[in-house]
Amino acid sequence: MFISYENMYGEYRNAIGVQEEIIKKRREDLKKAREKCNFKEIKRLNALLLILCQEKSELEERARGLREYIS
Repeated sequence: MFISYENMYGEYRNAIGVQEEIIKKRREDLKKAREKCNFKEIKRLNALLLILCQEKSELEERARGLREYIS
């Protein structure tokens, strides 16, 4: 199956949106963990957020490169 570059770019943009929602939810969880002084959960969420933000950054970089290639 062939997917156009424009469609692929759209898929990347959608994936970035999904990633942003996941990050938002985990930040809310982190805030709750901080309020409860749950240090184990704080550590886990901080590690998870680091990975999620790195993944989002990679998605944005690839989308940017694809957009430049399309233009």
